[in-house]
Amino acid sequence: NGINSHESILTIPVLPTENKKGANPLISNVQVSLEGGVYRIAGDVSNAGLRSAKSVVIRTEAPAIPADPFKMYVVGSLEPDDFSSFEVTFKLPSSSRVPLIVEYKDDDGNKLFTQTDVDVDVSPLSDQTTSLPMIGTILVWLLVLIIAAAIIYSWRKR
Repeated sequence: NGINSHESILTIPVLPTENKKGANPLISNVQVSLEGGVYRIAGDVSNAGLRSAKSVVIRTEAPAIPADPFKMYVVGSLEPDDFSSFEVTFKLPSSSRVPLIVEYKDDDGNKLFTQTDVDVDVSPLSDQTTSLPMIGTILVWLLVLIIAAAIIYSWRKR
């Protein structure tokens, strides 16, 4: 009866969830090539989120060893529904998978990142790339010979 303090302890569960309105950089259209002992990954990074991704940098991580000319690729800012091409180069001692890291900052300046593992087994691709131009060249020369033979044959008939 009177002024006395009362206290109640109430526990409110706060469950951290994914930021549904933030930036969401995605890697696509990845192409891997090997040139003179240096691997090159080229592709596109796009922002599938609802907010801008600022200070976007793409790099590789161990076991890859960054190499010139593109040790890391700075994209800059990606607006929602925007994309940019990128290219990174590295040397690889003995692995077949390389982690590709996309670092970016949100509107508050918090540093975030996503990781995509990329397969770097380029041996089947390199066989195809050397044989396809060879076949194309042979077909072009064969076509030129057939056209030349047809022209010579038509001139001889006159």
